Amino acid sequence: MRASVLCCFTRIDPRVTRALGPAEYVGVSGDPLDYWRAIDRRWTGAVPLVVVEHDVEVGPLTVPGLIGCDEPWCTVPYPVWTGSQSHYTRALGCAKFAPRLQQYVPAAAFAGRWQHLADYISELFGELGIPHHLHDDPVSHHHKEPRCQRSGHFTQP
Repeated sequence: MRASVLCCFTRIDPRVTRALGPAEYVGVSGDPLDYWRAIDRRWTGAVPLVVVEHDVEVGPLTVPGLIGCDEPWCTVPYPVWTGSQSHYTRALGCAKFAPRLQQYVPAAAFAGRWQHLADYISELFGELGIPHHLHDDPVSHHHKEPRCQRSGHFTQP
């Protein structure tokens, strides 16, 4: 099945590009809305959209597993930072949006700055009753320092 695989970056970890392979690599450091704009341009409703962030190293079966899944909205949990026992579960670090979901929800409905984009998506999809499907394929997050954790988007050990 065809899909659009998008990797937005400010600084990309070379382990990410090695693991991800062919994808659209888009720099998003020019403006706080660049990340949303990159998603919006690919939110066509024609093919699944897989988003992998610049510091998330996927496994060999991660992207094919997301693309092949029938669920409308999927994410893969990953550690909040390197060595953390807490995991993001509804973030954009590794996510898939099915064509039927893209057709149902316009990207303009969750437009926003990169810092809040995952929150906007999660809240909107929850309000619309869109089911969230969590994959268990292991991925690595190459982020060394703790960041502000958003409630509802990570799990404690």
